[in-house]
Amino acid sequence: MKQFFTLFIALLLAVPLFAQKKVKVLFIGDSYTSVNNLPLTTANVAKANGDTLIYDSNTPGGTTLQGQSTNATTLAKIAMGGWDYVVLQAQSEEPSFPPSQVQTDTYPYARYLDSLIHAADSCTETVFYLTWGHQNGDPPNCAAYPQICIYTGMQDRLTQSYLEMGQLNHASVAPVGEAWRTIVAQPHPYDMYMTDSIHPSIFGTYLAASVFYEILFQKSVLTDTFVTAGIPDSDAVHLRKIAYITVFDSLSKWLGYGHIPISSFSNSANGGQVTFNSTSLNGTSFDWNYGDGHTGTGSATSHTYTTSGTYYVTLSVSEKCKRSVFSDSVTVIVPSGITNSRSSFARIYPEPASSLIHIDMGAYISGACLLTLIDQLGRTGKSQIGYSPSLSIDVSDLTDGIYTLVVKTNSNEYFYRISILH
Repeated sequence: MKQFFTLFIALLLAVPLFAQKKVKVLFIGDSYTSVNNLPLTTANVAKANGDTLIYDSNTPGGTTLQGQSTNATTLAKIAMGGWDYVVLQAQSEEPSFPPSQVQTDTYPYARYLDSLIHAADSCTETVFYLTWGHQNGDPPNCAAYPQICIYTGMQDRLTQSYLEMGQLNHASVAPVGEAWRTIVAQPHPYDMYMTDSIHPSIFGTYLAASVFYEILFQKSVLTDTFVTAGIPDSDAVHLRKIAYITVFDSLSKWLGYGHIPISSFSNSANGGQVTFNSTSLNGTSFDWNYGDGHTGTGSATSHTYTTSGTYYVTLSVSEKCKRSVFSDSVTVIVPSGITNSRSSFARIYPEPASSLIHIDMGAYISGACLLTLIDQLGRTGKSQIGYSPSLSIDVSDLTDGIYTLVVKTNSNEYFYRISILH
């Protein structure tokens, strides 16, 4: 959904989301996971972003989900519990077969493995690894099922089957194959496949790791500094961008059936009263901090501020065993007896300002006047008291940006939008 793409751009400014994270992940799959060591590559991507991925894996070549359901090593690793996520990757062809065959030969074993994962630890999230179609389709099986004779038809079936596995098991999906589809459709100077036209090249694995980092950590990979040896920086930037767009342009599609919460909210103000509505994904518990010492609960809530200003509001959303925090600034103007316009009270200049802001209040002030500059995150950048109708504030040491100038007299408060540009 487009709204979640916009949401994640906002999340880039949410400081709590960027705290260092540590996750434990078990990768269950085949050579699609083991070639180029996808778990290690994902861990390196995470490390470059200040996060930690602790992982284990079992990836015998060509193993189906049915085969994994009786594999002693797989069962033992799942039974250990303590995983934040268990990634399930089916054999590369099996989810692309006709729907009736997949329903019989694949879905029951996905359900069985998922049940074992939750029996070992009810807080573990299952993530289905949506893989990519073979470069030339699936010639050995195409006569029996023509849709998979070409790459796009095979990719369509893989995507459909993995999304259905996510829905049936209330699990998340890592859309590597859909990111792959975007790359394949574009001109690019590298090959996503190895020479067999099936397994991933180092470019394919790097793309997969970028997608997994965003799903497992719910963070952007755009500014990551890790690049697999042999991949030019410009290509790495492009691969990360495609991973980012794929995940966060359709976030509810990939995470909507699972339990990973993503916190966000909208608000509308009427004077000092502000109504807040959660627009979060997968939330069941909602805790608000309004930024003025008061708190609230519920997916929809309202709060009345008694003093005008910019407040940093935080919504903490919990679902099952995981939590997500999002913060945003809210500017509130509490009506006073005198209109808060430049012409009615003070003349503020220059605009923009670089060194001094001059405030000329004429003869309207008597007694002390408090001047406060507040940035867009609600932080006080400068504050001083004056006793003259004509005052100045030195802003030469403040960073460029938009500020709110609060002029507080004995009887009223006035608010002015100020630009600082050095």
